[in-house]
Amino acid sequence: MKIIELILWGIVCLAVLLKTFHLPLGSFFLIIGMSSVSIFYFWLTALLLPKPTLKDQNIALSIITCIALSFLAIGIL
Repeated sequence: MKIIELILWGIVCLAVLLKTFHLPLGSFFLIIGMSSVSIFYFWLTALLLPKPTLKDQNIALSIITCIALSFLAIGIL
């Protein structure tokens, strides 16, 4: 899961770099990258941020965290 997250954030960083230098496809990569990060956080944060075992985590806090991270990614976009 962490590798997928790093790849998605790499796409976002590439997009920001392209937009900084006014190169083509910067907006496209930014939209695709941030949307993918938002979807990834919305659906998979419960698996991304577990405590040592999945049974030890607080389910309500995990749901609130996944929604907050997803909205944050859309807000940045």
